[in-house]
Amino acid sequence: MKKILFYGNCQLGTLSKHIRNCSDEFQILNCKDYGLEQFWTDQGLFAIWSYDNRYNQKKFYKNVIKAVRDCDIFIFQHHKNELTNIEELTTEFLQSQLKPQSISICLPSLRYGGYISDRKDYKSSVTNKIISLYKNKKTLQEIVSFLKNENFEEARKEMLEEHKISINKMKEYDVICKEKYTNYLSFTNFFESNYKNKLLTYCYVHPSIHYYNELIRNLSKYGININVFFNKNSILPTCSYLCSYELKCFNEHFPNMECTKKHDNFFIEKKINEENIQKIIKEHENI
Repeated sequence: MKKILFYGNCQLGTLSKHIRNCSDEFQILNCKDYGLEQFWTDQGLFAIWSYDNRYNQKKFYKNVIKAVRDCDIFIFQHHKNELTNIEELTTEFLQSQLKPQSISICLPSLRYGGYISDRKDYKSSVTNKIISLYKNKKTLQEIVSFLKNENFEEARKEMLEEHKISINKMKEYDVICKEKYTNYLSFTNFFESNYKNKLLTYCYVHPSIHYYNELIRNLSKYGININVFFNKNSILPTCSYLCSYELKCFNEHFPNMECTKKHDNFFIEKKINEENIQKIIKEHENI
């Protein structure tokens, strides 16, 4: 049974859990067995930048090296060296500590902003729209009316601009990782080709099942064969709910995206009404 060590953020935690639940060909190394604090909610995931680990790196860096030397497959995300001042914790160094017969696979740390979301810096988000209207002395009834009759032209422009920014950042990340690591999986082309027809992320930092299934297909190149794919119940789409305003925006600008028509467990729809608008105003009126 081959041993896998995951070293990265919650995106790798999702993959780690799936492999543990769906395959008996691999053993996911448990962080606690090496005296390491797990990252996120997964015992098979470690990250030096987590709250528990960021300030204690000198105490445990040798434990990380031991785990790397024990594994047969090292799946990690490249991180910038400012996350550590200990050379032995850089991803480049750790990769060099693998057994000769082991393999390492670098995955991207995805950030995608091409879909309207409730990020604070997203001008077209429903929260920012409501707060802007409220500050311009609009009544609750006027805010409801505006949101129901919005043509989403501003949102369309912002989504397109955010898509371009995200793709450019992915390409920059690709250049760095392809230069540093022999086995690097890029998903930039996948995003460029599919973002209009498949919902590829639930929010800025949480990819959807479409990404993870493409990832599983790509991992087979390295002998990691997972025969069970993600389905709509595999991932709780944290932070993925859309209100009826945003869902309408999706339907208008991504008409071929099937999940927006059926909801299909991707979206939890929140109605735009005076009660919900009042809650948003109360939570954010000091912004």
